[in-house]
Amino acid sequence: MSEGARERAGRAGAVERTRAQRSAAPRHPVAALQQQAGNAAVQRALVAVQRDKESRDLLAAMATPTVLPGPEPQLQTGLARVLNAAIDAERDKRQQGGTSAVALSVTEFGNAMFIGAIELTDVSQDIDTLVATSVLKDLPAQKATGDSSGHSLATTENGFVLVQVAGVQANVVALVLRTMDAARQIEYLRKRGFVGRGWKILVEVHYYRKRPKASHKFHKDTLGQTLFVNLNYETGAPIAGPEYVVNPEADPAHDAKVDLPTRFKDDLAATRATLGAPTTIEAPVIPAGGAVAFVDEAIHHMTPQVGHRHVPASELRAFLVRTRPRTTAKAERALAAFNAHGGSLFAQMQGELGPGEDAATVRRWVRRMQIVDAGGDVTRPVLTDLGLTTKEIDRLLAEASGDATEGYQQAAVPGVEKVPVTRNGVRLTRAMSTKALQGALPPDTTGDRTFFRTWVRAVRV
Repeated sequence: MSEGARERAGRAGAVERTRAQRSAAPRHPVAALQQQAGNAAVQRALVAVQRDKESRDLLAAMATPTVLPGPEPQLQTGLARVLNAAIDAERDKRQQGGTSAVALSVTEFGNAMFIGAIELTDVSQDIDTLVATSVLKDLPAQKATGDSSGHSLATTENGFVLVQVAGVQANVVALVLRTMDAARQIEYLRKRGFVGRGWKILVEVHYYRKRPKASHKFHKDTLGQTLFVNLNYETGAPIAGPEYVVNPEADPAHDAKVDLPTRFKDDLAATRATLGAPTTIEAPVIPAGGAVAFVDEAIHHMTPQVGHRHVPASELRAFLVRTRPRTTAKAERALAAFNAHGGSLFAQMQGELGPGEDAATVRRWVRRMQIVDAGGDVTRPVLTDLGLTTKEIDRLLAEASGDATEGYQQAAVPGVEKVPVTRNGVRLTRAMSTKALQGALPPDTTGDRTFFRTWVRAVRV
């Protein structure tokens, strides 16, 4: 080896020995702590990122309402039986001139009543521990006190004393919390981590003994604090569940009034972006004694209308006038002549429409005028038989007035004006109508619906 090569090798060896000495030398305590702190911060950041993803994914999955078998069917039936007997006794007492401690008027004994609330400030325990340690308590009405920690119904809709006198508070707690657990709502609250950190959960429970089926309008239950809504139906057979639209048109005025944890609102925004615009009005079937759970801010829902929607015959006439003005005028003259002089409506119609019109078209206009003249309601199959196209029927249903149609176009949201259901005028396919056309309608209740309603609310501490 040349002298130059030996010199270069010596220098390289010295560098390697220096590096080895530095790595073997004890590190300064401050530097070591700094490195450890940095590693811990990175680890916390990674955990936070993973937690955010998990909670966003979970809320997106929960946005589509979940149909559940009743978690406590016998307990639920027993609760309904006890409450119904207590309601009947108090109503009879009131009607006979007696007095009671129940803050309900006679007219409200069948409506929604507040039956208690569960306050959660820590959701880290397992479900059995939560059920065993949670307490059902009475609350004043928000409308009377202005306090957001009160219950959301009217002062005269408080039936907590019925539960208290019957001694079934623990049963209500078990039914409500086990439903939340089955719907993965407690799991979400644990993942999101805002409970006990400036927020508490107020689980508000209502009992609806007789919910009428007459009103079919999209709405939200929320008053700006509701995370989740659960409906536990007390039925002996499967029934049609609420119709709903997932991810409807957001309303800025409503969103501005929503007072919910930022982490939840972030997840909700991600869910809205992920799901996209709705295309279908869904119609689930609830099993006997079952439940449905949903994220109230992610959907609009309504009492189901089993079967086809209908429009008044007067709306059909108005639609024909708008879309076929000349022919409708001729057909109405034929109807007027027939009503005045009798004879054959077909002959009158053929005379007005002209001899060149084919018999099938004449018969169609005869049928249209007979329906208009008779009044009543008209459904999609009838409109199809009358020769209206699918697009025309959709347009008629969209333009018609009245609960049967307007309730599907706009949603009632507390605190703001009615908001549109669809985005950019997108037509929604109604699953209930599809099932009706296929002869596969879900069972309908024969009377009013009975169910427990739970609002899982987030309230600032």
